[in-house]
Amino acid sequence: MIASDGCLVGVIDQNLAYLGSGRFLQFGNFPGIPVSLALLIAVAFIGHFVLKSTVFGRSLYAMGGNPAAARLAGINLNRMRYYIYAISGALSGLAGVLVTARTSSGQPASGTQGLELEAITAVFSVVL
Repeated sequence: MIASDGCLVGVIDQNLAYLGSGRFLQFGNFPGIPVSLALLIAVAFIGHFVLKSTVFGRSLYAMGGNPAAARLAGINLNRMRYYIYAISGALSGLAGVLVTARTSSGQPASGTQGLELEAITAVFSVVL
């Protein structure tokens, strides 16, 4: 906000634009696969693998199910929280880069449109 004086900043890097709206595997009449969709699928598969096949994933499930039992089982809950916050921050940063790439602009006020309620509603609609 301070650096841009609250104004929109255009992004002209073609590699970043490709990340947001590019497609790959285009041939014939096939329109190709969007790069952002491929990133979504990759992150989902990595997350699934980590949660189902690693000690970290089992510890995360234990911590979410019953923190007291997880602590008694020897899981360091504070360290796990740090890891969870770091992963959440990294994925939020990736989402921010994708939004910037998709809109080809850096908007200082892009997160202030009141979309928080829609995001929470979307999560609850998937869970229920």
